[in-house]
Amino acid sequence: MIIIELKLGPVFEFCLKTVSLQLYILVFFGLQFLYLILQMEDPQKIYFFAYSEESEQIAQLHGYLEEKGAKLKPLGNDRLSNVSEVVKGSAILASNAGEELEEVFNSILSIIIGFTQEEAFQLIQEWGNIVLAGDFKGNGWQSQAGIALIVFSNLFHFYDTDPKMKLYTFKVLLELAGRAKVTESIDLDQSTIDGYFKEWNLTKDEQISVLHILHKSLLNDGRGRDAAEVMTKLLKTYSDSDASKIESDAIECVRTAIIDKKTFSFDHLLAIKAIQQLEKSKPELYKLLKIFSHGTLPDFKEFVKSNPNFIKNELKFDDSSLLKKVKILTLITLSEANKNLSYETLKKELEITTNEDLEKFLIDVLQSKAINGKLNGVKKEFSITAMEQRTFGRKEWEKLRGDLANLLDNLQRTKKNLDVAADPSQLNALLHYR
Repeated sequence: MIIIELKLGPVFEFCLKTVSLQLYILVFFGLQFLYLILQMEDPQKIYFFAYSEESEQIAQLHGYLEEKGAKLKPLGNDRLSNVSEVVKGSAILASNAGEELEEVFNSILSIIIGFTQEEAFQLIQEWGNIVLAGDFKGNGWQSQAGIALIVFSNLFHFYDTDPKMKLYTFKVLLELAGRAKVTESIDLDQSTIDGYFKEWNLTKDEQISVLHILHKSLLNDGRGRDAAEVMTKLLKTYSDSDASKIESDAIECVRTAIIDKKTFSFDHLLAIKAIQQLEKSKPELYKLLKIFSHGTLPDFKEFVKSNPNFIKNELKFDDSSLLKKVKILTLITLSEANKNLSYETLKKELEITTNEDLEKFLIDVLQSKAINGKLNGVKKEFSITAMEQRTFGRKEWEKLRGDLANLLDNLQRTKKNLDVAADPSQLNALLHYR
């Protein structure tokens, strides 16, 4: 049996994940070839893909995919059709690739970039549809979804002057990032997204399509609060003439905000016109949003009693799972009036029976970072030092302005004291020395 093993190790990993595709290609061709050894069912049969002769590389990929089980048309004389067939055949790798997926995908990529931009776009669309429709899944960069993400990230950066290509590859990598749960590794800051929209001169509908995918990806990655912010931005993108399209997004915006474990502020949603319209079209949902915005535990329990199946059927969630969040919101409301709350008051207001259960709940609250404070087991008291604001209206803005004014005043006094300390003549005058 013939055994051959060649590895690029850290150099290969570095090229794939940290540098532009231009440098990636330079390294590949500087090394002249990269061997991919694939041991098939027959141990005597060994494949390698060389990065020199394209026609030979296409034939090797075609043969390899057939060995894996892909049903491919025979290779012909048309180069574009041959590569298109290889791209379509790569769908088989979702269930039958093993550790070779990364090398095979990069071999396909190296062929695609040799076509004209128009032909490459056709192939990339075919490939993107296969990757997204297929079973390329898993979490992390070394998963199938992660490897596909690396490839499309390289394509996104390589075709740097074509807005159409940038938009398509960006949408693919967004979905793959959510699937692989690595969205935090990608710059998805609102200013970056807005910059793309402007740079690519996207229409309103194109912007909305990107925001929809981004919202879905963030939800898949467990980033509910960020997803809610994206949906809020999406709602503000619509105009009054889009009423027929907007309701489903408004409903989803409210739903994701309510069920997200890290979201404790909702009053900003009530200010959005699209959500205000739900008061007539979806009155139960709008009422629940108002409860989460400024209601308390009794309000929530009354809502559940009056609408026993609403949360399960409409929010696709469980009543008991929201109960803890409502108790946290109720605690925030109590904290606004009193920063030192006795265990007896908390047990009564939160409907918790024992001190032990209360302390477990309060520890969970502190871990959620919705409230900062200290437990005093001796005094049987919970002292709040900071908390998230449930509402932020005129009163809160005025308090913030006052706090900032006090801070500025303190900084000015500190600067004056430093100036005096640094100047002996001022210090002597201040101390009445002559």
